Amino acid sequence: MRFFRTVLIAAVLALPVAVFAAPTTILDNSVCDFAQGYITFDCIPRFIAHLVNFIFAGVGTFTLLQIIFGGYQIAIGGAVGTREAGINRIRMAVIGLVVTLLIYAIINFIIIGVTS
Repeated sequence: MRFFRTVLIAAVLALPVAVFAAPTTILDNSVCDFAQGYITFDCIPRFIAHLVNFIFAGVGTFTLLQIIFGGYQIAIGGAVGTREAGINRIRMAVIGLVVTLLIYAIINFIIIGVTS
């Protein structure tokens, strides 16, 4: 259990690095400077796009942790008898990831339409 807690903490701490290092076409070439506090009305869709990217990175991290935990349940499920719970956890994580990716595509399409 301590290992999973360590992995969870490491994933949460690494999440902002992955999000801010990811290149986005929506936030490039803008006059908005969020670090300095220069935000105009035109910057609102760009800020929302940045926030959406951050949230979906968290969802992806959570999905990865669920798949790892489901694999762990399958691995020890033969001895304990909860193998089906691990399979169900992985199935639900993959379904959630697919739904999340579809939602991300729709939101990204809307934001690109608004900011163009």
